[in-house]
Amino acid sequence: EVGHGPLPLAARHHPSLMIAFQRFINDQWSSFIQTQCEVARAGFDKPLSTNMTPDWGMNYFRQNHLLDRVGMSLDPRRDELSKSLMHLDRMRAEKPGVPFWLLGTPSQGPEAGAFAWLSMLMGGDLLLFDQWRQPWAGPQMNQGAIVTSTGRWTRDKASLEKLASQFKDQAEYLATRPPVEAR
Repeated sequence: EVGHGPLPLAARHHPSLMIAFQRFINDQWSSFIQTQCEVARAGFDKPLSTNMTPDWGMNYFRQNHLLDRVGMSLDPRRDELSKSLMHLDRMRAEKPGVPFWLLGTPSQGPEAGAFAWLSMLMGGDLLLFDQWRQPWAGPQMNQGAIVTSTGRWTRDKASLEKLASQFKDQAEYLATRPPVEAR
């Protein structure tokens, strides 16, 4: 007699099938990234990157080697700082000597400035904050931004101006003291 009710999802797949599926997904993403890079490089002379998202079980090492720069979004408000540090170290290690790009991080909250500095000190040289302008409708309308939906600056403008001034003041120091190579 068969058991009572359907089996839980984890019991329906053999581990080798799950690994084979994950390899298939990674192969497909890598093929897609490679095709997109070939098309873009045909008439574009700027470095290429993409906004990877942590913890999707992807082979970031393989995929980022197809790109010119390692790029990722990280949200230190949701993740523990130690988890973010691990991702910054990993990004630095994937292309030794090539600074990574942090392509999406919150601009609000007391941790925004500290996390921006941490990213630069760990080997990043580009930092893009999420949500420049707050949407006037939709599910993200209550999310913070630098400009309100009505076009006014938020209180975060002053802290971002301060951060930009600090980076400018320390630019020579940052340029002449790259972080230790991650292994």
